[in-house]
This record gives sequence, C-alpha cells and structure tokens, in this order.
Amino acid sequence: MTKLIEDGDEFAIKILLALASLDGKVKFVDHKEALEYLERSKIISQEIYGLDHFDPVLFNSQTITSFSAGYIDVEIALRDLENGLRKSQELGNQEYEFGYLINIGRLYLEEGNLISALAYFEKCLTISKEIGFRLGESNAYEGLGTIAHKHGNRAKTLYYWESSLEIVQDIDGENKSILLLNNIGKIYEELSDTTQALFYYEKSLERNHENQLLKCTTLHNIGGIYLALGNYDKALVKLIQGLSIVEEFDRPILEWTIRLDISNAYCGKNDYYEAIRYLQKNLEISTAINDISKSVLIQMQIGSIYFESLKEFEKSIYYFLQANINIERAVLHNKNLHPMNGLIRIAEHIGEDRFEQIVRFIQKQ
Repeated sequence: MTKLIEDGDEFAIKILLALASLDGKVKFVDHKEALEYLERSKIISQEIYGLDHFDPVLFNSQTITSFSAGYIDVEIALRDLENGLRKSQELGNQEYEFGYLINIGRLYLEEGNLISALAYFEKCLTISKEIGFRLGESNAYEGLGTIAHKHGNRAKTLYYWESSLEIVQDIDGENKSILLLNNIGKIYEELSDTTQALFYYEKSLERNHENQLLKCTTLHNIGGIYLALGNYDKALVKLIQGLSIVEEFDRPILEWTIRLDISNAYCGKNDYYEAIRYLQKNLEISTAINDISKSVLIQMQIGSIYFESLKEFEKSIYYFLQANINIERAVLHNKNLHPMNGLIRIAEHIGEDRFEQIVRFIQKQ
C-alpha cells in the first residue's frame, strides 16, 4: 500500500472505495465497517493530493453511509449531498453528478417527499442516457417505479421496474436483479396474476445465492400464493424453508408472520394441533417484542380453533378470556380484536350454565 501511495497511484483508493460500496448489498451488515474503509480512503487521498482535495465519489459515499449508520440526520445529509452536487457540476463530470442526484432522490423518497424525489430521478434518467451509463439508467427506472408504486399506479410501476430489470440482466447485475424480480412478482400478486407472480418469484429464488433474508421473503411470498390457492402442501414446503432461514436472523415480525401462515396452512389440512403449535410460538414472540395486539390476535385464533374445529370448549374459553384480559389491561381499541364476541358465541353454543361453570373452573386455576 505504501508503494502505491508513493507512486501516486489511485488504485489503493479505488480498492477501498469498492469495498465500501458493497455496504448493505453483499458483505457489510454494519455501516460502521464501511465507514472505516471510507476513512482510510480519505487518508490515502489526502496523502496523495493534499488536505484540501475534494474527491466527489468519496464525499458522496461518506455522506450517504454516515446517514445510513445514523451519524447524521436527513437534513445534514441532503445539505452535504447538495454541496457535493454543486462541486461535481463545477467539475463538469456527469458521472459524479449522477451519483449525487440518485442519492438525493433516494433520501427524498425515504422521507416521503415524492415530488422532489421524482424530479431527481428524472434528472438521473436524462443524464444516464446522455452518457450511456446503463446501470445508472436502471437505478433511475427503479426509483421512478417505486414512486409510481407509492402512488398506487401498478401499470407504471411495472413499466419502470421491468425496464430496470431488462437493463441489469443485460449487464449481468445479478444481485440487483433478484430484488427487482421479487418486487415485480409482488406487483403481479397485487394484480391477482398468480401465474406471473410465481414466475418472477421463482426466477428471483433461482438467482439468489447470497441474500438470505431476501430469499426468505421470496419463499414467504411463494408460500402465501400457494396458501391462497388452497395448495397447502406446496405452501408448507416454501413457508417452512423460509422459516428455517429467518430463525437465523433477529427478525421477530417476519418470523411471526411466517409462522402465522404456516398455522393457516395446517388448518387448511385439518391438522389443528400442529397449527396451534406454531401459534404458541407466536405467543412467545409477541410477548418478547411486547406487542399486545399480536398476543390478542393469536390468543383469539387459538381460541377459535379449539372452539370451531376441535370442540374443546374449556381451552377455547381460556384463550378468549386471556385475550380479553390483555385488551382491558392495555386499553386497546382495535375494531378487529373482539374476544368477547368469541366468548358470547361459545356461551350460545354450549349454554350459559355450562359456560359459567367452565369460567369458574378456569378462574380457580
């Protein structure tokens, strides 16, 4: 490395920048690690060119990664990026300019400022086409598609995302294509075109060799389609594969959601005790993340299975009572959570005398 610096070779800087650019895409889980590489790049750059040297790529990378790491807020990030954009425009380098435009657009998108985001992504598209920057064109289309999706315009979303996908497939952008394939599949699923949705999901799965969390999400999406179609065996294969992945990560909400779908699939197969087993784990997860609404929802679902499918009224009443207690303690006001309705249905079914007898028995336990 010392020899490279002495020779004035920029190769060392480019290596460190390349490593840092992998942040959030392939290797880095912690943005702080990317910042360490960027800081080393800055030191090398200053040793070669002097302390006042402005490196557009380095400054852009440091700013956006500092924001992602939580070191600076969005206002500071936008201010710094706008400053970098002006300097890049003064240098007359459209590649540098594009880099700032795309990151500014993404920040506005994250903040929900769709009008500003749209303006920046449109500028990105114009510049990338002018300079023949195919990957940049793909990124611009992806941003425009995300804005269209937020506006609920699925036709436009598909146009932009499929345009982005076509480009990245031409330039062999495999890591980017797997996310686009998954997202396009989701749009087709929203349009109730399950054939096309499954096609894109399976393509994403086929190409995904590294991103395990995205693989889990895709498996969950496929499993959800088979569940909706009533193909419970196929649904379980995909959902259980997804569950085995998410259990390796700290993603309790995703795990909870997959387990709920697995439970529904087992209910579809009339395997109610297996369904309850997965729901019991969801109760543990709900408690661990302190989400009373999720606890109540699961208690009501277990209560319903015991009542409607297994005719085990004592257990059913127990779970509905627990759900009602949780609602009263947390003072929840959710129109979808009414465990008292379940208790009324059971009382009507088995008679008030037997119902009260069971309640007294449970209260003594």
